[in-house]
Amino acid sequence: APCPCSTMALHGENGVARTIGGYRNSFHETQHTSRQLLELQRHLKEMRSNRSSSKMQMEGEVSAWQAICKDAREATQQHERQRAANEVRKVQLEEEVRQLRSSLQDAESEVARIHAMTSSLEAKRLHAADRAREEIKELLQGKALQAPKELELRSELASARQ
Repeated sequence: APCPCSTMALHGENGVARTIGGYRNSFHETQHTSRQLLELQRHLKEMRSNRSSSKMQMEGEVSAWQAICKDAREATQQHERQRAANEVRKVQLEEEVRQLRSSLQDAESEVARIHAMTSSLEAKRLHAADRAREEIKELLQGKALQAPKELELRSELASARQ
């Protein structure tokens, strides 16, 4: 629809119409500027809203990464403490192994000594048993030889006594 100011400007030939026409341009410029201002304000509000949501999203991501870094740092520290404890335990176990090997070597030496002593005692016992058998055999043979002689002597003694 044509602006009423423009109709007045067309029909009037005096300075008043022209003044109204000047207002007409100023009115349209003001409306146009007002629309542009509203558009810019809406765009600015939209940009602020987008920036705000982007900022919140970015802050959320930053927080998530900070939490991940914190967890990784804590896990690393825990791992280092565990590694240090394992290293101490390894040294303790190596010392225990060294002591056990020494004890085992001592026990093996003692078993070898006892085995040698037992073998020696067994050999002496067998030798003594053999010697005892021989002596018993000799005594028995000697008695067997002496028995008739002893009977003869007894018999003589008995005759003498009578």
